[in-house]
Amino acid sequence: RRSDDQTIASTAAAGDELVLRVHAADANGNAKCYAETGDAYDAFNISVTLDGVPVANPDDVVSIPPNKTQHQNKTGGYYDFKVTPKAAGTYAFSASLNGVEVSGTSTVTVTEGALDASSSTVDGAGLFGGLSGVNHTARVVARDAHGNPITSGLTDGTCSATLTATDAASSNVDVTATCELTDESKGTFDVTLLSYTAGDYKLDIKLDGAAAGDSPYEKVSFAAGGPVAKNSTVEEANGADLTAVAGKNTTFTLTARDEFGSARTVGGDVVSATLDRDPPVFAAVEDNKNGTYSLTFVPPVTGTNQSLSVMIGTSHVKNSPFNLTATRASTSAALTYAVKNAASGCLDEKAELGSEAACGVANA
Repeated sequence: RRSDDQTIASTAAAGDELVLRVHAADANGNAKCYAETGDAYDAFNISVTLDGVPVANPDDVVSIPPNKTQHQNKTGGYYDFKVTPKAAGTYAFSASLNGVEVSGTSTVTVTEGALDASSSTVDGAGLFGGLSGVNHTARVVARDAHGNPITSGLTDGTCSATLTATDAASSNVDVTATCELTDESKGTFDVTLLSYTAGDYKLDIKLDGAAAGDSPYEKVSFAAGGPVAKNSTVEEANGADLTAVAGKNTTFTLTARDEFGSARTVGGDVVSATLDRDPPVFAAVEDNKNGTYSLTFVPPVTGTNQSLSVMIGTSHVKNSPFNLTATRASTSAALTYAVKNAASGCLDEKAELGSEAACGVANA
């Protein structure tokens, strides 16, 4: 009995269906045939090695019909087994009958199949983003439908990567995403992400124009870095000018920003605001826990060019110190009164604005 290495190709691609033929012979080397209408057959078993290592589950490679007589050519005395190698490497197929090895071994070298983007893999911390202004990397392995790395025919142009802002506030973003072939023999690419604009993004990675792995990746977030005072802004300021009303609570909002101008989204910064006068007026600072701070104080007097210093740590924020103009409050009818003419002999008393005074004197 022998396996026929003439009926199986010496090379194949992963996923190709091949046919391994085993010839049955008697002790004298004659073909052992059976009546076409009978039930008799020889129960050959197929063994497989991949790169010299026995395949633990040959059924992953060799497909045998449920009814074993279906692959038997009784009058020809041979048996055909369907063979579908999936992993790349060198396979050796052998057969046995009743525990006795059949002479002859069929060998086939299997290479990877065609690139299949959906079976390719993408991993790495870069898929989740990170700090703004820092390179973040993910790895792509181009694979065929059976998971074998593609080891030839790849270029930088095979892979593409795109970051798209999903945060409505990020309408004008400064981000880049590149994909570079790093090892063609292993089918690997590096995707490098760099964002100077904090926010949430969607990452699309494609191989030959088709989505790679589980792309798109919807939860890529870049956080603002530490606070940089010179980039942080008081939202109500018009350049270096601020306005307030003397004698009334005034609140300004400071937005802490990183070195690229992205608004921070967490609190905890050391913030102060001081109206520079004698004695100074210190603002109450409320940390809103989202990167903004409410600065509340009461300007004691009216006037222009009052100096308001707003600082993070020991550094002035953008345009600080500010020129604060404190104005009088608007006239309130409810609080306004006129004094009657004392020369008339009438007693001074308050009268509502618009009413006539006693003694016939109109309100002044």
